[in-house]
Amino acid sequence: MKKLWIDTETTGLSPIINDVVQVAGIIEINHQTVETFSIYSRPVDFINISPKALAVNGLTIEQMKGFAPAELAYNQFNKILSKYVDINNQYDRLIPCGHCVGFDMDFISAWSTKAENDNFLLHHNRLDLMSLVLTCKDLNIYSGHTTLTAICKWLGVELKNAHYALSDIIATRECYYKIIDIFQKRDIPMAVDSAILKTTCTGGSETSHTDKVNEAALKIQKKQKKVLWK
Repeated sequence: MKKLWIDTETTGLSPIINDVVQVAGIIEINHQTVETFSIYSRPVDFINISPKALAVNGLTIEQMKGFAPAELAYNQFNKILSKYVDINNQYDRLIPCGHCVGFDMDFISAWSTKAENDNFLLHHNRLDLMSLVLTCKDLNIYSGHTTLTAICKWLGVELKNAHYALSDIIATRECYYKIIDIFQKRDIPMAVDSAILKTTCTGGSETSHTDKVNEAALKIQKKQKKVLWK
């Protein structure tokens, strides 16, 4: 199985008007890490940057102005992924994995549209740490908060520099496999199977949601008459 453990830092909560500013990932093939990366991307829209988002990720406007343009950053991201899939085989794709990974994938999808690059190399299915944590709650294994910080504290996983995307995704992956180990030690094979196969939404609804995000992003770009790559 080919997996992309992925986390993003953004300029807000909406992929329609906000942008990716950092994407970090771990590419894993058959449980072996083959590449780790972190990419910074200049926002397309500096008007709608949320001060709360900057307070969380610790970035400044001046720092972001120095990042690579979104088009170049996304192409770098796609170039890394293309080393591990056959781009001509629609079934050979990386499975996105993360904590509340639907949030990250909505932003990645909008990022690809803004970069005018539709060569999408990720599978529509997903693996989500949140699914495992909610299963633990259902089984009365865990009763705490579902934030990454709380989950790491519960599992004894070190989270260095929270909200730095690479640190977050390294911790997310470790938490995921620690919970899998808990299930195996408790002889709960069905929980393991359902967690591995469970997606955050169906392929059909995901496609529909992504289309809406992309269409809205394009409308905003056209309305504001922005020159994106200068």
